[in-house]
Amino acid sequence: MKTPFSDEQRAAIAEHLATLRSTKEFAEGSRKYRILEYLVTAETEGNGDRLKAYAIGVDVLDRRADFDPSEDSIVRVEMARLRTALSIFYHTHQTGLRIEIPKGTYRPEFNEICTLDESVSKTEEGGRWHRLCLRAYLVCSAVLIVGSFTFLMTHFRSMDTQRIVPDRPVVRVSGEFSTEDMSEVLETLSGFKNIHTILEKYSKDEADYRLVFLMGDNGTTIQGKVIHSLSGQVVSSSVFGPGHHDNEGDFEKWLSSVAQLNGLIEKDYMRRGEFSPVFRCRYLTETYFGNQTDAAHSEARDCLLDQIGKGERSATLFANLALIYREEYSDKRNVMPGDPLFRAMEAARTAIDIDPFDANNHYALMTVLFAMGSVPEAVNAGNIAVKLAPLDGSILGGFASRLVSVGHYADALEMFERSMELNPGQLNWRNYGVFLAQIGVGNRAGAAEISPTLEGANNPLLLAATAIGLNIVGRREEAQARYEQLLEQEPDVREMYERRKYEAGLVTALMAEIQRLEDTRVSH
Repeated sequence: MKTPFSDEQRAAIAEHLATLRSTKEFAEGSRKYRILEYLVTAETEGNGDRLKAYAIGVDVLDRRADFDPSEDSIVRVEMARLRTALSIFYHTHQTGLRIEIPKGTYRPEFNEICTLDESVSKTEEGGRWHRLCLRAYLVCSAVLIVGSFTFLMTHFRSMDTQRIVPDRPVVRVSGEFSTEDMSEVLETLSGFKNIHTILEKYSKDEADYRLVFLMGDNGTTIQGKVIHSLSGQVVSSSVFGPGHHDNEGDFEKWLSSVAQLNGLIEKDYMRRGEFSPVFRCRYLTETYFGNQTDAAHSEARDCLLDQIGKGERSATLFANLALIYREEYSDKRNVMPGDPLFRAMEAARTAIDIDPFDANNHYALMTVLFAMGSVPEAVNAGNIAVKLAPLDGSILGGFASRLVSVGHYADALEMFERSMELNPGQLNWRNYGVFLAQIGVGNRAGAAEISPTLEGANNPLLLAATAIGLNIVGRREEAQARYEQLLEQEPDVREMYERRKYEAGLVTALMAEIQRLEDTRVSH
């Protein structure tokens, strides 16, 4: 038996539930709130040991008495969504209490958060009510932001917080799914913040694309289609077996290929040139990362600042500005007064203020924190981005690449594998991350195998990687040509890696390969 909760503790929990209930995400009557209230009530009334998947399915999710959790994954899916929603809430709100539901259990834990003047060693009652001091990277970020560039501070804070600019293609969803299945499709698509999803049943707004699910003639298959609204052209089509739960892996992959960053919808949208000024700025940012020249950098930065200067309130603008400012530090392109990393931090935090549920905003913050060397906070931001968009292969690949840079090779390689399943196309920066991981674990042959897929004569990191790969397989002359190009841009290669906060062991392994190139160069 667990130690009973005191009346004071019960009151604090009830008050905290009321706070959650007042938010849109946990509105009273919502599935997430009903599950949370059920779990909390059972725990505080001493029935926590009876919390099982079957009970949750029947008591909360309206499943019948013959409900079998091993065949119907509804409880597992909803618990994952609840954990993610709680994580995001506590990431964006400061509260005196925190409810956590560890994976592998349905029993909630209640953690009281210390303020700066509280003692960590305050007496714990029965071991059940414990006090934790949480080091949140939001607080660290606030300290770093103090030195931010004055111009950006003025413009960031003076804009109308209610103004949202169309900055992504609009996709209307319809189909012959049950209400519950369609709800799951919409929740999945909501993780891809680079598209705006609406349900045809509730909205007749104009949409750039239609995502339609149709039952097959035999009644056992479902066909998914993405159709360009104006032309009627089918952008993508796929067929799934009886009940998409039976073919969940393929269904996930198809949705990911359609909806993710630089997925089929976005590529078609960009090809047609129908995008808004805000989307154009993001397109220019993407162009810069594919062709890292001073001209491409300036064009992207000027576009972003121009739209912000006009008062556009879009998280997309600020998230991409954070990436551009981070690059000004990493690739020594800074032409503005002050520290570009401070400006990058402020831009990323502003993006999150506008939309805390957009994975791309947390991804941008993650990259800035890694550049600052704040590894625990960066990993936290990356985990949040992945929780918000678990099917976005580009976000998974980008996060994995940065995990490699700090020596987390096993986690990174696992994430790379998942990224490649969701987005099997060639992603330059993901492949570069795989190259680093192979160097880090001592697999020189694996590094040489991936290096030919890297392109980017204007990027010294990719030049170094391709030179190393060519050298490993014995193509000495080509390797030396790439190495000479590298030295023209980065005479001090070690400083190049250290500036990007690569883990010391990884730098040592990379520099061993560079030394082999240098030895060949000197001998000739």
